[in-house]
Amino acid sequence: MMIKIESVKSINELIYFHSNYKFVIRVFSIDISRELGRILANYNNNFLEVYENYKTLLKKVFKLNPSHSKKVDVYFHIYGLIKHFLNENQRKNLLNLIEGFRNFKIDDRAINNKFIEYLPYISDEYKRQIILSFCIDEGQKPLNLQ
Repeated sequence: MMIKIESVKSINELIYFHSNYKFVIRVFSIDISRELGRILANYNNNFLEVYENYKTLLKKVFKLNPSHSKKVDVYFHIYGLIKHFLNENQRKNLLNLIEGFRNFKIDDRAINNKFIEYLPYISDEYKRQIILSFCIDEGQKPLNLQ
């Protein structure tokens, strides 16, 4: 279900793209993620200009190496968004997996799979989409780097 930046044709689609991939972007650079958000927030009715500025910065971020510590932060952030949908055992399980990942004891597939396993418990569609975008599409880059 990956959305490619090249398919975006309107400001609403660009905002939707950003909301879906902001956590993927944060693994590469929190600062650039925030700057991309500012580009959208300062939209001035010139979609082409905003789109080109956004795409240029997006290409820059995906030339960076992802950070393990930023990925841990993103997992904790997503956990915070959904924890109230989960029971105590599910919350503890996720926290243990994230801690294991933080300490290099497990790889991220276990956490991604657990987030996906818990999707049926999450009634907020936006939060479900965040999990899908991060846990499934995360290994891919949502643009062509040419």
